[in-house]
Amino acid sequence: MSRLTILSGIGAFLAGCGGNTAGEFVRSSGLGPKTAEPQTFVVQSRKGTVDYIPVGTVAAGPANPAKNAEQVKEAEQEMDSLRARNANAGAAAAAAGGTPPPDPALTPASANAKKKVQTTPSTNP
Repeated sequence: MSRLTILSGIGAFLAGCGGNTAGEFVRSSGLGPKTAEPQTFVVQSRKGTVDYIPVGTVAAGPANPAKNAEQVKEAEQEMDSLRARNANAGAAAAAAGGTPPPDPALTPASANAKKKVQTTPSTNP
């Protein structure tokens, strides 16, 4: 067997073991591409370890538990009464909207002008 075939078989086996073992093996044996070392600011800005949520961790449940049938019926009744109140308020607003608008408020100057117009005799025959 050739050396490349043996290394490929070992690499395939190690790849199945998890992690990046095959990549590390290829890099350490000199068969992989040559890569430059990272800059110092890159190395300093990255953590040595990364914190992940472990596999199989169960998330916390909801803050408010589910309501039982009685609580659901109470909530439905409350929403029905609120809907009825809103419908009544809407009907009252619609009825109030049907009235004619009020006359504009008169200022003292416009009140005097109105009086003068009324007291002046008409010149038309």
